[in-house]
Parts: sequence; C-alpha cells; structure tokens
Amino acid sequence: KYRNLNFYKQNPFVELYFDDQAQNYVVFSVMLLSSSADDNGDVYKPYKSHFSNQGEFDVWLKETTSRSLINTTVPAEYGDEFLTLVTVANDFDGARLVVMAKKISEWDKQHTDVSGAAVNAKIKYPKIWYATRGLEYPY
Repeated sequence: KYRNLNFYKQNPFVELYFDDQAQNYVVFSVMLLSSSADDNGDVYKPYKSHFSNQGEFDVWLKETTSRSLINTTVPAEYGDEFLTLVTVANDFDGARLVVMAKKISEWDKQHTDVSGAAVNAKIKYPKIWYATRGLEYPY
C-alpha cells in the first residue's frame, strides 16, 4: 500500500525486532523497479550496502530519490543505516516494489514529520514500464 500517499503519511515507520529489541526505521523512498537488466542494460540496485565516499553516496541517493513514487521529505545521509524491503508487483513482467527506510532513534521517531510528503511528479520508472505503455523512454 506504500504506493498510496495517504497510506505512507499514516504509516511512515517500520519496526524491526532483532534480539528482543525494536529497531525503528522511517521510509524515505518507495520505488517500482525491474528485476532484470532494463535501463540501457543496467539494473538499478537500491540495496547497495557500502559507499566508499560521500560522492558515491550522493550519486546513489540522487538516483534513489528520482525513482521514488513519493517525495517523502525524509532526508537520507551518508553513514545512515538502511533497510530495503522488496516484493513482487504486477505492473510488468519482473516488476518489484521496493520500500527503503533509514534507521532512526526513538527520539527521531517522535519528531519526524512527513506531512509535507507529496507524489513525485517526475518519477523515473524502469525502461520496461514505458515500453509496456507504448511510451518512449525519456532517460
């Protein structure tokens, strides 16, 4: 249901229980991706787990936010810990819905405001998304 802006605003947090402790996360990106080579032979991998420097992270974050269905207003920063949730979607063959969240403290959870979140008017979909709709790939 994270495709729906109102659902996101009402449910921006994910709790992960590990060793009897709750870890809090806030969703910062919701994407529709392809599970196969797509955008000019590339597969975008949002679950990258290591960045060698700030510049590499910035490139990854720019791609992640451009693909997000929702502009969540939640900032992600170099050094944050991320949780990536992936499920099958039915938009096209090999479609995946990806929900990305960053780890936050209990204090941050109490003080996070997502009321300014909005639908991303310029979503970068996978190439196959455009093809299945008879549209030209704009990237």
